[in-house]
Amino acid sequence: MSEPAPGARADDPFLGIHAAAQLGIGLVRAEPGRNICRMPIDDRHLNPNGVAFGGALFTLADLSLGLACTTACGPGQTCASVDAQMAFYDPVERGATILCESTVLKKGGRLAFLESVLRTAEGRIVGRVMSTFSLSQRG
Repeated sequence: MSEPAPGARADDPFLGIHAAAQLGIGLVRAEPGRNICRMPIDDRHLNPNGVAFGGALFTLADLSLGLACTTACGPGQTCASVDAQMAFYDPVERGATILCESTVLKKGGRLAFLESVLRTAEGRIVGRVMSTFSLSQRG
């Protein structure tokens, strides 16, 4: 099991998820179908151009989207991502903290549609992800 990200709460749903621990991803706030996660950007996130790898930002969004969809599922229901598209609007420099707000926009019987908006702590939007999840009953 991975060590939790610095400052992780005991009830953090990302505890034990290796990618979250390695990238320093933690939960800020959550409610059914919606959450805000954070990731402080340091050297481990940087590409050769000195800005955050797109994959690190997408991983933040992917974990946040999964949590948003999971918390919107009903009893005995599970979800899995089937599609995601990310747009990158601005580079993210070392020292920034990225906040990712993910929301279930619409949930039907078999599909859920979600959005993540990635912002700096100062509120500058740096990316957006639109995603589709399939919904199914366990077992």
